[in-house]
Amino acid sequence: MVLCINVIDHGMNPADSVRELERVLKPEGTLLFMVNTFNLPKAIRSVLWIVDRPHPHHLNDKEVLQFLNDSGLKIDFHSIKKSGIDIVLSYIKSGYITPAITNFFAILLGIRRSYYICSKRCDAR
Repeated sequence: MVLCINVIDHGMNPADSVRELERVLKPEGTLLFMVNTFNLPKAIRSVLWIVDRPHPHHLNDKEVLQFLNDSGLKIDFHSIKKSGIDIVLSYIKSGYITPAITNFFAILLGIRRSYYICSKRCDAR
């Protein structure tokens, strides 16, 4: 089993990261994968790094699905569990959001948590 939780959007090349996940996954193995995706236009996502520096990439679900498919992984399950407002409210409740970082509200309103369970495609084994 390979576990990848909120990682690929922090590196320089998400596609390379996903290919490495596929490479290390054993033929009968399972990849549990989560990434924050953004339901925002690409023009907005492309400048989010200005206020969200730890994330050089702000991906949407279509891009993540393409990375997974291109790498040779089969998507066995995909689910979006939270919408942006749910995440914002959970951060406020936990005390994570303070007045000093309110600029994250704009980002968080477009964020979703996307979960995937993947395996190697038969033709990739």
